Amino acid sequence: MIQTFVRQIIRSPNLKPPICTRLDALPETHAVIQYCNARKIPKFYHQHLYLIKDTTKLKELVPDTNIPFPEERLVLPFFDTNKKLLGGTCRSLKPKGLRYLTFKLVEGNTPMIFGLDRIDPNIKIYRDWE
Repeated sequence: MIQTFVRQIIRSPNLKPPICTRLDALPETHAVIQYCNARKIPKFYHQHLYLIKDTTKLKELVPDTNIPFPEERLVLPFFDTNKKLLGGTCRSLKPKGLRYLTFKLVEGNTPMIFGLDRIDPNIKIYRDWE
């Protein structure tokens, strides 16, 4: 199911139009790019973020989802250390209303942490205060 989601949503040439678009493929004038720039998200990370144009399309992939309104949102995908998709968070670009929609594709207490797939476990990424 996880690999199917990745294929269908993020990388599939079969969906017309694709549901998600990588941010680095969008023009600088797009609202989601302006939002990321205002939040000081470096352009280097745009390759790891996506735009979903219609949030109601999530119901096709996560059947238990009930999203009654179509909306553009910034998608932060959560991958495990083996680069398998676990779920994601969709951030609204609007200042009011429901800000976050989070979906999970796996059962259990799997940690959903953005960027976990890019961490090298052999490198210390925190400061030891002792």
